Amino acid sequence: MNKGITMIVLLTWIITPSAYPQWVKSYGGLQKDEAKCLIQTADGGYLIVGQSQTISTGSNTFNPIRILKLHMNGEIEWESNLGVSGYWDPYMLHQFISLQKAFTVQQVQDDGFIIAGATDDERGGGQGLVLKITKSGETEWYRSYGGTQEDALISIKQTTEGGYIAAGWTLSLNLGNKSAWIVKLSSDGQLEWERIYDGMSDDSACCILENEDSGYTILGNTASYGAGGSDIWIMQVDHQGDMLWQKTYGGAADDIAHSIIRNIDNTFMVAGETYSATQEESDSLIFKIDGSGFIEWQKVFQGPGSDHISSIQTTSDGGLIAAGACEKDENSDCLILKISPDGILEWSKILGAEGSDEYANCVIQSTNGHYLITGQTSALGKHQNSILFIDLPQSGEGNLCSLLQALDISAFQSDLVLLDAYASVFDSYFFFEERDFSRIANLELSYVCPPFKEKTKGKDPIR
Repeated sequence: MNKGITMIVLLTWIITPSAYPQWVKSYGGLQKDEAKCLIQTADGGYLIVGQSQTISTGSNTFNPIRILKLHMNGEIEWESNLGVSGYWDPYMLHQFISLQKAFTVQQVQDDGFIIAGATDDERGGGQGLVLKITKSGETEWYRSYGGTQEDALISIKQTTEGGYIAAGWTLSLNLGNKSAWIVKLSSDGQLEWERIYDGMSDDSACCILENEDSGYTILGNTASYGAGGSDIWIMQVDHQGDMLWQKTYGGAADDIAHSIIRNIDNTFMVAGETYSATQEESDSLIFKIDGSGFIEWQKVFQGPGSDHISSIQTTSDGGLIAAGACEKDENSDCLILKISPDGILEWSKILGAEGSDEYANCVIQSTNGHYLITGQTSALGKHQNSILFIDLPQSGEGNLCSLLQALDISAFQSDLVLLDAYASVFDSYFFFEERDFSRIANLELSYVCPPFKEKTKGKDPIR
């Protein structure tokens, strides 16, 4: 494959004073905790959602949704574990564990929060879930949607009329293969309509955006269509979910999307990973499309190992901040890239500790201009497998610690092939039901950096 001109960017780690706080923090209990999504809230603080490992309360056992509300300085304001308890089966003499996962959160018009995710248990079934909480974390309602197999809702947005649109995937319709799945909900979670977008193999949706015409742009992945392997799949549908157009983006190997944002000119930025560049390891991928789905530019960012982008966000200078993971030598570090508006790499960083795994799942730019990143760490702070929260200055440099290091990245033109797709669209007839949640709290904040530690060779974790 012709990669065009390769550009190598070498960055130097510099200590620079900042007018705003900078930190690397972890939040953990006695279980495994992971953050999936981060937003800045209307009061200037932050809300993180994700999942936690098994928690026992008396005779009940469950894997709850983790919700963490933080002040502007990263201190815990309130936190919750919300989940449906497991149950004892007297016939099988087994305590089944109920699992809940939160993938995304949005603050809505009444200053509360809407959360989407999935719930399942050890029997193998599961549904998509939507949870509405107040701004102080109290549950207003919780509903699950789906069939008798595994279903999940990965993305949710409040719509202009006050309802919600959610996207994900379902196994309940096409047993053995995933189908992309969209549900439209009223303001109190009642199911208004749902659509399935289906081919002959695994297809899924991971992000959804409302368009100015009240239709929707859906980002997903498909093995049913495209140039080969799994390809990135983008659809635009009208306000009832009927197809307007659909296109795939990919090469001969797997190409996987994780994040999409809309620009002010109604173009879109898409990020994820591609195996088509090298056919061996995944590389970070970002491309821009116009409002009709045609590619304006596309770039691959290749690190020293296998890497990917999980999240992108538009920055105040019109560019992009991207976060994900870089894996090499059986360990993973957080990967952070700053991209110009035309796809040029401005700087790149990794953050991690020797012998541990760190992942970045979500990135935003805060009102003070800093970049806030959240994910998971297996070794930093007092607890194993904790939520990771990074405050990084706009320059990408600052008084953090030896955990933050520069990274050499090669940037080159990618060769995604644009093709039309022909997925079938039809109604589904799944159930939805209301659930009750238990709520407990048990997180502890650990300061990883500061205190500042002099930079040393390698990546020496601060305990």
